[in-house]
Amino acid sequence: ANTTTDGRSLSYPTFPSARVVAIEAMSRRSFVATMVDIPMPDESAAIVVPMDIRIPKIRLPTKLWQQFVGKRLLVEVDAWDIGSNYPHGRVLETLGNIGDLETEVKCLLCENQVRLQPFSLAA
Repeated sequence: ANTTTDGRSLSYPTFPSARVVAIEAMSRRSFVATMVDIPMPDESAAIVVPMDIRIPKIRLPTKLWQQFVGKRLLVEVDAWDIGSNYPHGRVLETLGNIGDLETEVKCLLCENQVRLQPFSLAA
């Protein structure tokens, strides 16, 4: 399968491969994350751990990281610098305390992009 009709081997890899040429539009998906209570060494940023284990930890530039300890947060990734281990993000909303039933239900709904908007008066 990897040879031509005259017996020469083809030069393409035997496994599927690709490379990123450009990013046309960045996705603006939000993630539910939890604050790790250890800030960066200079305390200019803190690391949050997303509920989805497939998503890397996210760096939040904030000096007020203490207010987010023990909370579930809705965060969005803004940028990912070349050579950086973690993407930069920002807090969109504080969902509530870890372990609270109402908070955990909100987290599951947000993680699955289910938005529960209040009904209008006309409804």
